[in-house]
Amino acid sequence: MESAAANGPQPPGGGAAAPTPAPAPRPAPKLARADGGAPFVLLHVAADGGGSSSASGGCGGGRSGASSARTSGSGGGEGGQCQHHPAERPEAPPPPPPPRLHGAAAAGDAGARIEEFGTAAAAAPRTEIGGGGDGGSVASSDGGADGGVDAFVSGAPRAAAAAAKPAPRAAFAAAPLPRLHLSHEHPAVLAAESRPRPPAPPPRRPLRTLARVYLLSPLLLPLAAALWLAALAAGLAAALLVAPSLALARRLYWACPFIPYIWRGPARARFGRAGALLLRLQFEGAHCATVVGRLLSLPLRPYLPAFYIAGFPKCGTTSLAAYLRLHPDLAGIAGMPGHEALGKESHFFGGILGPAAAGARAAALYRSFFPTVLTAWWRAAARGAASLACFDATPTFACMPHVAARAAAVTPNAKVVFVVREPTAAVFSAETMLRGMGVPLPWSLAAPPGGGAGDDPEAAAGPQAALLRASWGAGLRGLGERRCGGWAGDAEHDALWAALASLPPDAPLPPGLPAAFYFRAGSYLRGAQYADRLAEWAAHFPPENLMVVDFRRLVEAPESVVREVLAFVGADGERYRFRRLPPGMATNYAGAKMHPATRAAVARRWFAASNTSLFRMLGVEGLPGWGAPFEGDA
Repeated sequence: MESAAANGPQPPGGGAAAPTPAPAPRPAPKLARADGGAPFVLLHVAADGGGSSSASGGCGGGRSGASSARTSGSGGGEGGQCQHHPAERPEAPPPPPPPRLHGAAAAGDAGARIEEFGTAAAAAPRTEIGGGGDGGSVASSDGGADGGVDAFVSGAPRAAAAAAKPAPRAAFAAAPLPRLHLSHEHPAVLAAESRPRPPAPPPRRPLRTLARVYLLSPLLLPLAAALWLAALAAGLAAALLVAPSLALARRLYWACPFIPYIWRGPARARFGRAGALLLRLQFEGAHCATVVGRLLSLPLRPYLPAFYIAGFPKCGTTSLAAYLRLHPDLAGIAGMPGHEALGKESHFFGGILGPAAAGARAAALYRSFFPTVLTAWWRAAARGAASLACFDATPTFACMPHVAARAAAVTPNAKVVFVVREPTAAVFSAETMLRGMGVPLPWSLAAPPGGGAGDDPEAAAGPQAALLRASWGAGLRGLGERRCGGWAGDAEHDALWAALASLPPDAPLPPGLPAAFYFRAGSYLRGAQYADRLAEWAAHFPPENLMVVDFRRLVEAPESVVREVLAFVGADGERYRFRRLPPGMATNYAGAKMHPATRAAVARRWFAASNTSLFRMLGVEGLPGWGAPFEGDA
């Protein structure tokens, strides 16, 4: 039966008008399968009343309206009437939103309602290809602000779509992008801001706190102080011995392999060979005394982190940690005195105590990094702290794919803060810092794309050209993670990264992990693909326990950001006294700048799709300073 849309509009008088020939129907967009099977038909499922259409040149080429409950034929006002959807077809009522799934439970998505041109089809596993936006490239739109979900159903005919066998989960299934929040939009922050704030009464401590601080603690204080002093003396004695100091230094240099370059490079150039040797002995002795003293005083250290500042490197994590330590109820790790990095970063999950002591079974050793009960007593007695919450600010945690599972196993209720910065700027800052330490990296964002052979990466060879020629691989693994090929021909690095992603929380770390992580460009590029890294953490922690901080906003309005983080972690912002601090671990660029062509190539090949997914995670159109990543120098 022909519809009115096919015969054309009727005149007002009721007379028959000349029939208008119906336009030729356009075929549904199809995608060829890598395994040679039947092509895919792109469908759109409105999960929460609309979403972002993902195929240009087909049905729904634009953004569907918020009230749409079926596949958008008009593109939400951005295109013409689709021939597959007659104008007289009544709008179906919007379906109820599906239950929100997290982690591996969301990977199958077999219960989603799929409607292909008005015909119910069997649900198929979801996949995500690329990271495109509103049209132009095929990309899933699940997890965004609109809540739409794209699905690929095997087989072109509609009748065959319902009976088509789902594609293998390992090849095509991917979980939706988690919905995360920026610091000023996080529900915990908004709830704290909307809560009425009556005039604060004079501080009164509960009787239990008074008894603990002034009665019980003074009785046990001499015993605790004696144990702590004995541990400190033993640590100092161990530092004077050769064997303990060398053993602990060997493990430290394994986990942080860039440190020995400092002694051979900048330290030797500044202080000479003898001065560099004395500086190294002093550093290794201080590290030995700190570690041994913490381990021997482990009975006095009952704390594990209440939250993490897990990343990202060179994004302001040192400054944020310094601001948070001004709060009387918050404490960082009991790190090496006088050392800015090891004073705030534990590197526990990176293997600083050894490859076999970096998992969930070593949680007792993890407690050794945090303050003692003596610190808690002093905070309560001198600063009026009601309780003590500790945090770990190791920025490389967010970049290593095995850390999220281990952190969740040790501290399942912890909260996690991430600071994000425009990726190319973050990678270049990390590169400049390592070069300042004397690390001879074989790649550079300051060099031309051809590594000195011109600006054409396709016409050059070597690590620099391989860095730019690398592209996304075809496979998809796990929770929304796009598999990237690393460097051209660097199969060993790809295998290591894949092994880390599936490493059990109690397994020892691979021997080549630290060197590959700190020295190979693929690790920096993967680490700055924020969407994939955040998805790994969202698979192990609920989204409400994750917060994303914009680096530029932290620089421009630090007090506002710090108070938002305090509200997120549950600290009393009324007891916080802000004061401006100098930037922590600021990179000394010494005039170094990114090469414009290299920056453009790296940003386009490695970060464009990831940035799009990150913006969809956060429900924003973009972040300040990220809008034109291909223009100018850093």
